[in-house]
Formats: sequence, C-alpha cells, structure tokens
Amino acid sequence: MSQRKREAIRQQLVYEAARLMHEQGIYDHRQALRKAAEQCGAADSRLWPKIAEVETALREHQRLFRPQGQARELSKVRQEALAAMEALARFRPRLVGPAQRGTADLNTGARIWLFADSAEDVVMELIDRAVPWRQRDRLFPYGDGERRAHPVVSFMVNGVPLELVILPRLAMHNPPIDPVSEHPERGLDAAEVRTLLTLLATGG
Repeated sequence: MSQRKREAIRQQLVYEAARLMHEQGIYDHRQALRKAAEQCGAADSRLWPKIAEVETALREHQRLFRPQGQARELSKVRQEALAAMEALARFRPRLVGPAQRGTADLNTGARIWLFADSAEDVVMELIDRAVPWRQRDRLFPYGDGERRAHPVVSFMVNGVPLELVILPRLAMHNPPIDPVSEHPERGLDAAEVRTLLTLLATGG
C-alpha cells in the first residue's frame, strides 16, 4: 500500500472517530476509533491514528458544528461536577476526561477520580444523600503497562451523567493514564474547576 493511501485511510479514521464521538456521545477515543475502523473497513491497527489526533479533530468538529451549544453544555457539566466534588471533598476528588479537557457535553458528562479505602465509603455517602446510583468495575491503564480494575459509580444530576472512579489512596501519586497525553491523568481539583468556570463565564 502506498504512503498516500495509508495517509488517506488515517485521515478518514481521524474524522470518522471524531464525528462518532461528537454525534453519538462516545466517551472513549479507542471505542470510537474501533467503530470507525469497522465502518471504514480498516482492520489493520497499524493504519490507525494516534488518540491525540482524534482529540484534535473532535475539538475542530465541535468548533465548526456546535460552538455555542457545546460551550453551554460544557459549563453545565463542569458546574454539576464541581457540586459533586464539593459534596465529596473528603475523597480528594479530581476532575478528569472530557470535562477537564473541554470537549464534554451532556452526552459524555463528567468523570471524577475519588480516592478512598473502599467503594463502600463512597456508596454510603451517596446513600446518605439519597442519590440513586449504579456500580460496576472497569479496567484502567497504568504507566507500567498493566490494566487494573476499579469500581465505577455512576448517576445523573440535573440531566448530567456523572461517573465516580474509586481509586485506592496510593493512586493519588500514580493515577491511571490519560489516553490523549499518555501520561498519568492527575486532573483538576475543585479550586481549579471553579477557576475554569469563572473564565468560561467571563469569556476568558
């Protein structure tokens, strides 16, 4: 296959994966990329683009097709995430994922790292606050190449899906890998999220 053909396939996958994330609310870049590859008949993963390229294309797609609507939804997502972070402050919450990077909307919602001795500590907090929730385990990649399972608690608040990933306290110094930067995803604390909201409100 010629280099020109390889590049054409890669660009097609970049665009299609970004479109799927935007239009179908797919949170995970790799999931969107796999789906795009199936649709485009590009089974050879050596032809696939980097996750960072898909993220850049997603931002461009949002800027072109839904600039004001996405900005409003991002603000709402961050507001609800901040409220949850303040309520769960004892678990040292950190905002990560699309809500941190600025590509979130009402489909993706927000993901928050929480650091606790056990998932039950977080669940009991939600029960005390009468928050309906559901729990499952999910694998997350780490810098040593391993994938580790962590409890994920999810619920809706005012139309915004929130996802709490419950990590052991030691993971504060070694959190899971950010798929875009390929570095540990340290996220933002409540004060930093508050600053982002202020900047967004003032057009900064």
